[in-house]
Amino acid sequence: MGVKTAMQAYQSNVLKLSELAKFYKQDLPLLTIEAMIIVLNDFVNVREEGKMSDRQIQETARLLYSDFYFYNLAELTLVFNRLKTGHYGSFFGRVDGVEILRAFREYRKERGDAVLKAETPDPMPLMDRAKGILKLLDTNPKE
Repeated sequence: MGVKTAMQAYQSNVLKLSELAKFYKQDLPLLTIEAMIIVLNDFVNVREEGKMSDRQIQETARLLYSDFYFYNLAELTLVFNRLKTGHYGSFFGRVDGVEILRAFREYRKERGDAVLKAETPDPMPLMDRAKGILKLLDTNPKE
């Protein structure tokens, strides 16, 4: 059973793209992203002229790594799987680096919202807050 949500991906204990470069090989993050783009490029049912060229794949990978080096491999996989299933919209006749980058920006917002929600405690229920305020305002001396 794979990662299905931004929070699951964020909380997974897998390497970040930046850690791939640090612990293994400097170009490993780019090669990993390029491989995922190639798989997407082959997966999407478009004519050959609608597929990304090698140069476009390399440039898209470079831009993704530059902007999203802090993503871990589970997050990268989640976004690419979602791209394949049309979660971020369909590719109309061509695979496009701009659309891939847009999907990653959309995921960044979803990720931020999920993290913020997880780190923000639920507010105290209204009645409990009201009772607490009334206790503070109670000026009758206790005997």
